[in-house]
Amino acid sequence: MASSSATTCAIALVAACLFLCCCAQLGVPGGWHKKTNTDDEHYHKLAHLAISQQVQGREFYDTVLKVTDVETQVRLHKAAVSN
Repeated sequence: MASSSATTCAIALVAACLFLCCCAQLGVPGGWHKKTNTDDEHYHKLAHLAISQQVQGREFYDTVLKVTDVETQVRLHKAAVSN
């Protein structure tokens, strides 16, 4: 009997691990996604806007020379969160 329950637990554990791995590959809605096209002018403009807002108390100001890493946040739409 003990062998049967151990086998059942092992199968359940493997199934849970497979399920979690599949969910991790899909990404979390509302999470962050890494972008590979860092040369896009849109990202450069957004980075410049973010840096230009941080000027309080500075004698010298920062500027964006190159965008090296881009991550975007995915928002959930209200239609996707239906009951």
